[in-house]
Amino acid sequence: MPLLFVLRLIATLVAPALASFPNIDAAPAVATESSRLGDVALIAAIEDYTYESMPDVPGARANAEAWAAYLRARGVGTVKLLLDADVTETNLVEQARALAGLRAPEGRVWLVFVGHGAPGVGGGALVTVDAQATATSLRDRGVAPADLAHALGVRDGVELFAVVDACFSGRSPGGVALAADGALPVRPVNFDRPGRSSWLVAAAFDQFAGPLPGLDRPAFSWLALGALRGWADRDGDHRVTGGEVVEYTRRALVEAVSVRRQEPQLFGDPAAVWSLGAESAPTLAAVASVVPVPPRVTGVLARWDFEQGNLDGWASARGQWTEMDGTIAQNSGDRPARALAGDDAWADYAVDFDFQKIDGPDAVMVVFRAVDGRGGLQWTLGGWGNTAAKLQVLGDLGGAGVQDIESTRAALSLEAGRTYHVRLEVRGARVVGYVGGAKLLDVTDPVLAAHPTGRVGLGTWQTRAWFDNVTVTALPPSTAAAGQPGLPQGSQRLYGSDFTQPGLSGFAPTGGQWYWMDGRLAQQAHAKPARAMVGDTSWRDYAVEFDVHRIDGRDAILVAFRAKPGRGGLQWVLGGWGNKTAKLEVLRPDLAGAGARGLEDTARPMTLVDGRTYHVRLEVRGAHVMGWVDGVLYLDITDPELGVHDGGGLGLGTWETRAWFDNVTVTALGAQEPAR
Repeated sequence: MPLLFVLRLIATLVAPALASFPNIDAAPAVATESSRLGDVALIAAIEDYTYESMPDVPGARANAEAWAAYLRARGVGTVKLLLDADVTETNLVEQARALAGLRAPEGRVWLVFVGHGAPGVGGGALVTVDAQATATSLRDRGVAPADLAHALGVRDGVELFAVVDACFSGRSPGGVALAADGALPVRPVNFDRPGRSSWLVAAAFDQFAGPLPGLDRPAFSWLALGALRGWADRDGDHRVTGGEVVEYTRRALVEAVSVRRQEPQLFGDPAAVWSLGAESAPTLAAVASVVPVPPRVTGVLARWDFEQGNLDGWASARGQWTEMDGTIAQNSGDRPARALAGDDAWADYAVDFDFQKIDGPDAVMVVFRAVDGRGGLQWTLGGWGNTAAKLQVLGDLGGAGVQDIESTRAALSLEAGRTYHVRLEVRGARVVGYVGGAKLLDVTDPVLAAHPTGRVGLGTWQTRAWFDNVTVTALPPSTAAAGQPGLPQGSQRLYGSDFTQPGLSGFAPTGGQWYWMDGRLAQQAHAKPARAMVGDTSWRDYAVEFDVHRIDGRDAILVAFRAKPGRGGLQWVLGGWGNKTAKLEVLRPDLAGAGARGLEDTARPMTLVDGRTYHVRLEVRGAHVMGWVDGVLYLDITDPELGVHDGGGLGLGTWETRAWFDNVTVTALGAQEPAR
């Protein structure tokens, strides 16, 4: 049962002082099987790539060393460990060929790789240490997994166990494209399997692999090693199969990671036995995050007016930063110049400040969620020759390396000598930005959530400017309030939840895979339908409001209302019928989605975009139903048939689609409709 599973994990892991990640670096206390002196193993990991343009993979070395200790303890006769500078294409293939000559005729082959991957034909490429962040280099400086298996001597009759902690979407652990000169075409991955080969891969071909929250170690190879030690042995027979490993790691990543979708893949026989794992599973059976979700606090986190004649805690990352007449000023033409302040633990907040461009040909910048060694996010104003604003992902807080998010580009030219007020709000994976009161930025993207916390910063590019009245305010969850326009004053709140507390907040799943994830209600299956219900059969006339974020899928978001088991109900389908249409439906008595009857005169064109958050409002009063998406009226119908369904609860759901929901309120409506 997912809820019980999550609550048990949280209860044991919420305080780092009381619990921590298990130690997998030491070899198992008891050898898990008899000696396999004829087996060989090649383990390669790259944490520090040669060129600064290539993102590092923190924890790759430690994971590789843990795998080496584990395989030696199992009795593998020859274990070759290659780290960082040793993982060139030439050396990798040469060492593989040498190991092939050492394997006994009945011996097995082990292969573990931790680092970057790149898309390509078939199995893509394992990116070697000397690759640069260009499409050409990523294609040329890599080894195809099939070629490496061939060099290891894997032929018919030879058993191969391969663990690849790399993704083949061409993205870094933070979700940023590796190729700075253009995205590599993403292709499905299908590993060749000569002999008795089994490949465990960190993620699907269009996903990116990253670390575990609270532990700077690549998630998949860490979890897979724990799985082989016995954590994945669900049936208790001490025989861990490939199917058990992939099931365990998928389940663990769903519970532990809320900022990305990462689904490990198995290419090979799911019944093949990978280990005789005898180690007891730790309390964190699926490794929910040891680090608790930061509390949602309100109030001013910091305020700077620079009236004290100093920089008041601001640290220069680059440029010439000074106090000037009660402001903080940047007086160089550096590309870039940045100064930072605040706390790495700040999560959801708003930044307000005033600035004036003194002179220069280019941009003023605001940095947020910035952490040394991890990078951050940056909104650039008046960049690209003072023509545009755009959101960017930073790799180095003091350097020029960035990844543009092109969909956020907006026209903006700054006038020298004019003072502007800027406000930027970041909450979860959504960022909203205003200049002079005009909204220029509103984006929701999983890449942004990969930078969950960090400091704030100010900056320029080939430009001098001063800044003043900097305020950082913690943001509470956005909730709809009773008594808002369109509702009678004093309306009764029937239900409300912002999912701050772990749990499903009273929602009862009737299909799909529902989880509490980082302060939201998430549905993670592509079921037909997936629905969770809340409420009372006595609810009659009410308004429903909620935010919904479409993660991915082929079809619809569902809003069931006045729903009673055995009596049926009503349902508003958003982006259904191949993500093309919104329509009102009458549900069958069993509330199943299949077989529902659509009211064709309510059909409206509607396509929902993956990665975008929408606000939905629905009102039902008697036989009258109205519905809005992002303030646009899509549904307005009065029909006696609707009044037949005179009461019932609320259901949120999806059809062949994954999504999360937040800030759900249900408010009773008066008998009379207000003037609009």
